[in-house]
Amino acid sequence: MADLSNKPKAPSTVSCVDLKEEFGDRYRITKDESYWAEHGKNAWTHDPWYLIMPCRLGHIFPHGGSTLGISLDGHPVIAKRLARMKRCRVHQPGADGTTLLFDLADFQQVAEIVRPHRRPRLSETQRADQRKRMLAMRALGQTP
Repeated sequence: MADLSNKPKAPSTVSCVDLKEEFGDRYRITKDESYWAEHGKNAWTHDPWYLIMPCRLGHIFPHGGSTLGISLDGHPVIAKRLARMKRCRVHQPGADGTTLLFDLADFQQVAEIVRPHRRPRLSETQRADQRKRMLAMRALGQTP
């Protein structure tokens, strides 16, 4: 019988950076489009492998362990700039975009370049206004 003790683990059992836990208070974190194909249309499960951080120039995603990836939508000048940094390494070059890898410790330097979308910050007054508006809509039977 074959020895399966050094068989690689399935991706769901290998640890990765949980973007929501690590950066969810400062940046927008969404689910990758393949999340719904994997978990179903009405899924409501937390799977850090399917979380992405949308950026102005692409998106950041977990790659495994403490490594993150940045997928750039085109932007060859930015890709070259990141590749020249000692913090990033090219993982997959392409004509329509580039994927680079970097360590979690270097997030801030990479984020300054790719500019992740920040979470909206509301003052207490704005929060109260939104709460009143939502209660009024619910009373009328409307949904946002």
